[in-house]
Amino acid sequence: MKADRELTEKAYADGVFVDKKKRSYVAQKMHPGTDHPCVFLRGKDRSIRRAQLFKRVKGICAGCGRYRDESHGDMSHELSRGKGGCDCWENLAWRCTFFVANCHTSLHKQPMWTRRA
Repeated sequence: MKADRELTEKAYADGVFVDKKKRSYVAQKMHPGTDHPCVFLRGKDRSIRRAQLFKRVKGICAGCGRYRDESHGDMSHELSRGKGGCDCWENLAWRCTFFVANCHTSLHKQPMWTRRA
């Protein structure tokens, strides 16, 4: 995904992005169904967005509807980053990672491991 250098520099100048290595960026691509460009976050910016998401949804898992604190939940992408998903609010959900009901991991396809003879 190509970065929009002008919008990215403005985001850093305005304090929207704070990653010291300047890895976060605003993309040239518009977020589907909205009027804003996609954002891709790294480092400190990603940690901040995770904490904001937790507060925004009050710790309620999008999968099972239970409350999970910050240590038993994680930021999940509706459209995975590997398939072109971004870190825009519309693409994020809070999902539990608690060992009993792990809604976040259950979304990811797990490889089948077998013993070697």
